[in-house]
Amino acid sequence: MEKLIQNQSKHPKFVVPDIRSTSDFAILHYAGRVDYCADQWITKNQDPLNDRIVELLQNSSGAFVRDIWKGGEYRSLWLLA
Repeated sequence: MEKLIQNQSKHPKFVVPDIRSTSDFAILHYAGRVDYCADQWITKNQDPLNDRIVELLQNSSGAFVRDIWKGGEYRSLWLLA
């Protein structure tokens, strides 16, 4: 959190709340302010691929796509809950 504040504190879209009890920082998005907690932020904001999507890409008719995804892995959404 300290590194984030140190590197982004001057950005106009980055906000550090005065009282950080409910959130550690906020981002001013097009739709308004969104508050975030730093605790496990990266884990909670991952976008895991569905196993069927990975399988589809691994069996693509395009050789380039197949080659990129031949070792592809996925994490089921229910494992992240």
